[in-house]
Amino acid sequence: MVNNKNRRKNILVQPEIQKRIILGFTLVPMLCLGVSSILVAAFSSFLAEEALRNEVELTWLTPLFLSIVAFVLVSSGVTLFQALKHSHKIAGPTCRIINSLREISGGNRKLRIQLRKDDYLTEIVDEINLMLDSMENELGLKENALRESKAKDESFEIEV
Repeated sequence: MVNNKNRRKNILVQPEIQKRIILGFTLVPMLCLGVSSILVAAFSSFLAEEALRNEVELTWLTPLFLSIVAFVLVSSGVTLFQALKHSHKIAGPTCRIINSLREISGGNRKLRIQLRKDDYLTEIVDEINLMLDSMENELGLKENALRESKAKDESFEIEV
C-alpha cells in the first residue's frame, strides 16, 4: 500500500523557483525540437511539391511526417514532466528547510529537518542537523555549568 502521508498535494510548491528550474531544464530542448519540427515540415513540403511535379507518388511521406510530429509531442511532454519532477525535488526541500529554520529561530531547539527519500539537498539538511545537534550540546553544557554555578553559590554561606 502506498504511503500518502509524504505525498505532495500541489503541482507547484514554490512557483517562482520551480518556474526558473523548469525553464532552465526545458528551454534549449524545446527550442531544438521546435526548430527541427519546422525544418522537417519545410523539407516534407518541398519533397511533396517535387513529387507532384515529377508525378511520383510518395505513400510513406505522410506517415513519416506524422510519426515525427508524434515524436516531437511525446518528447516535449516527457521533457516538461521530467523538469517538473526534478523541480519538486529541489523546491520541496527548499520550502521544508526555510519553514524549519523559521520554526527553529522561533525557539523550537529540538526540531530536526527531514526530507523525503528521493529529494535533493539532503547533504545541506544533514549539515544543518549536525549544526543544530552541536548547538544543542553546547547550550546543554552551558546550562549545566550555570546550574552547577548557582548550586555552589547557594551552598556558600558567609559567616558573620
